[in-house]
Amino acid sequence: MVWKRSLTIIMPVGLAVGEYRGVVTAIPDIARHTLHINLSAGLEPVAAECLAKMSRLFDLQCNRRLLTVRWAS
Repeated sequence: MVWKRSLTIIMPVGLAVGEYRGVVTAIPDIARHTLHINLSAGLEPVAAECLAKMSRLFDLQCNRRLLTVRWAS
């Protein structure tokens, strides 16, 4: 019998962009290698800026290949 552990981390973050305020929730989908970002209604007018902030927070533009090489050595 094989036991699989699954861990779901849901990270709610209060965020303000100018006069707009709300909550951003980040939910990882490890099987698909994706990160689902949900914005509360108060942040919808500045959604692009919120997604840019989340991209920087989670360093989504990192070079995985470079990290793999450094960790392996």
